[in-house]
Amino acid sequence: MKKIFGVLLVLTLAVFVTACGSKEKKNESNEFKEVFPSEMVEKDERIIKVFEDAKKEYTGLELELIATLGEQVVAGTNYMFLAKGTVPGSDKASYKIVVVYNDLEGNSAITKVEDFDYTKYTGKNVDYDAEEKVGGWEVAAPGKPIMLEEEVQSIFDKATETLTGMQYKPIVVLGTQEGDTTSYAVLCYAQPTVPDSREYIYILTIKDTNEITGMAYVDLAEYNK
Repeated sequence: MKKIFGVLLVLTLAVFVTACGSKEKKNESNEFKEVFPSEMVEKDERIIKVFEDAKKEYTGLELELIATLGEQVVAGTNYMFLAKGTVPGSDKASYKIVVVYNDLEGNSAITKVEDFDYTKYTGKNVDYDAEEKVGGWEVAAPGKPIMLEEEVQSIFDKATETLTGMQYKPIVVLGTQEGDTTSYAVLCYAQPTVPDSREYIYILTIKDTNEITGMAYVDLAEYNK
């Protein structure tokens, strides 16, 4: 009887340890997963044409416009876009920052395509530096600022309702993280409440418990060095 009890005890402990290990492994493996919008955010037909004309000569990736992030006045205009990039002939997609130069005659060309790893901003608190040089980039107000499902919009509104100093307008949910709670990485247009202040791009990390766990400033100049 003691031998049988001992065997049962060992088996029980083994199952318990395995279960705990699996749970711990599951928690450790929780990562943000991309959520691509079903439609583009940008609604300005002129800007859409600039992007579409530019991508005609680009063969590296299949690019789908999501939103305009910023503009830079040069001898013509540089535009910075958020896009979905897909490897031709596959379903492998990721977020890309695409810079397009539109010359004074209206000709457009892609000058840079950079990976946009939004996860490096999630769960972090990074504020803008008032003295930071932004390379002449001005944040573009979103053509369609609301791209959230009703439930997520409600979570966003409740989480941000007590914030002061800056108004955050969601552009798109970039990804979600599933665990005991669900977290959302939301790309936002941030507008200071102080008059005549310039706008910014932020990524807010928000839980479905209406808690903000990260507010990170995205410096557009980083993607056009």
